[in-house]
Amino acid sequence: MNRKTGSILKRMLAVSLALTTATSFGGCGKKEEAENNGKIAVICKAQGVSFWDYVKMGAEDAGEEIGYDIIYNCAAQESSIDEQIGFINQAISEGVKAIIVAPNSTTELNTALKKASGQGIKIITINSDVKDFNDRLSCIASDNLSCGNIAARQIATILSNRTDFENGTIGIVGHGEKSSTALERIEGFDTEFVSVLFNTWKNVKVKAMSEDAFQEAYKDTALADAYDNGIPSGDPTKYAAFKSQVLQESGLKIAEPVHCDNDREIAKQKAAELISKNSDLVVLYGTNTNSTLGICDAVNEAGKKGKILVVGFNSDTAEIEYLKNGTISGLIVQSPYNMGYLGVRYADKALRDENVYESIDSGATYVTMQNIEETDVKLLLDPRSAL
Repeated sequence: MNRKTGSILKRMLAVSLALTTATSFGGCGKKEEAENNGKIAVICKAQGVSFWDYVKMGAEDAGEEIGYDIIYNCAAQESSIDEQIGFINQAISEGVKAIIVAPNSTTELNTALKKASGQGIKIITINSDVKDFNDRLSCIASDNLSCGNIAARQIATILSNRTDFENGTIGIVGHGEKSSTALERIEGFDTEFVSVLFNTWKNVKVKAMSEDAFQEAYKDTALADAYDNGIPSGDPTKYAAFKSQVLQESGLKIAEPVHCDNDREIAKQKAAELISKNSDLVVLYGTNTNSTLGICDAVNEAGKKGKILVVGFNSDTAEIEYLKNGTISGLIVQSPYNMGYLGVRYADKALRDENVYESIDSGATYVTMQNIEETDVKLLLDPRSAL
């Protein structure tokens, strides 16, 4: 690896602020050739999405740098669990030393992964995690709850500056009702958006009424209880009552989330149904690339560009075009390159019996037309552009 490429790799890692918790990796560009240390398998979720191309690129760069052959496989789609199991078994038969997997199920890969770990193969997850499997050494992923929080705060800010509606509905198109990433991004959005609404409403009401008048007007309500004791996030029943009252006071509704099985055409259909059923729809939020693209397709087809606010995930070329033409307001962009690169680096550390962090937040950045031309954002959107 040449010095220019090594320098770029370090910049790629620096782009993700959350990586300050990770172990520092030195040596980029110092060796032209590394000894061959064996094979590492990298198994990803779904073909046809540039996100996984960047994971592959990061893994292969790290493999070249520290001397591993990368065996890369990607399932046809996120519902292809049996295909990922086959890739794991193939990796075992090919004698890999580590498996880096972006699991399409939190539990259904466990039997195959246990077979691998039982043969001394190191297991690392990226993008999402597994459950009930004790041999996973590290998970390198965006904090999906925090990503949902980012979407909520950005949407709330944009809505607060709009004057063309008083009431409205927010629609959510997730990429899989069994996907932990989708569910966490929805949960993070929901809790943060309701929290922002409550705190904004509370401050306005108290300022207008005085605290005593506020307490009297909302006595024995979930709102008053939250004002005195905090948002009841740990009690589902209390939280549901609190959320209902907050939304009622704000004039906004959050429609029941729908899912598209990571299929752009299904996402388009689901988004079109939300547009048709909710004449007051003001926001559509997508939780990954295909859900976001399907939303955009439906919004454009309905002639709602600029009228319905769209916020989504990732940085596929088609998404960037939708951002540039005004269909998308903002994108939560992850660091797939970092996931692949750090996955291989951590596998190497584990194989050397060095300690690795149990989890690493690979970071996310909110990208709009206001920051899209910044150098680090351009590098994040397309790592190949700097090579």
